[in-house]
Amino acid sequence: MIERWRRVQRDFSLVLTGVQETVISIADHVNQHVQKVKLKLDTASLERKVQSDQVLLGQKIHAEPGLELSQIYEKDEIHTLLEDITMVEKQLEANEGIVSPHEALHDFERLLIRSDFVVQNVVIRHGYAGIGKTIKELSLPPQMMIFFIKKQEQIVLAYGKVSIAARDEVTFLCSKKDIPAYIAFWQ
Repeated sequence: MIERWRRVQRDFSLVLTGVQETVISIADHVNQHVQKVKLKLDTASLERKVQSDQVLLGQKIHAEPGLELSQIYEKDEIHTLLEDITMVEKQLEANEGIVSPHEALHDFERLLIRSDFVVQNVVIRHGYAGIGKTIKELSLPPQMMIFFIKKQEQIVLAYGKVSIAARDEVTFLCSKKDIPAYIAFWQ
């Protein structure tokens, strides 16, 4: 009876974890969509501002029939409008250059699908020969690159001085054709 109760608790815990991960995933997706819409609205607003300022600038220049090109910057109103237009155009350029982390990840995933590489994850078991060694001391197979290591509840970016411990989760990039050999490296 106690064993059955533990099994029910474990199953219930797994269901709750799955529901929690689903809710987090949906919330993340909604947040990303909201950010994209907000960026598009901000961009549209900035574009309208540039257009109206350019129209106003044209009207002000047209209202001064004897004004020569060299004298344009001497007029405070015209000079201010030109500076405003330049500033808003820089904001537009900055908006166009923004790439969300979600978009960057999807671009990376698409690139991986078309490449000969794949991301793999292994858990270091007790008895692995590399326990206690740093990444630099390991003789990594060719075309393997470690991204990060999850140690207990924190993620550590992989660099030469990080040491390997039992139960670490190692995430690495490797060639698709030799996946079994790369997995075997960690056993």
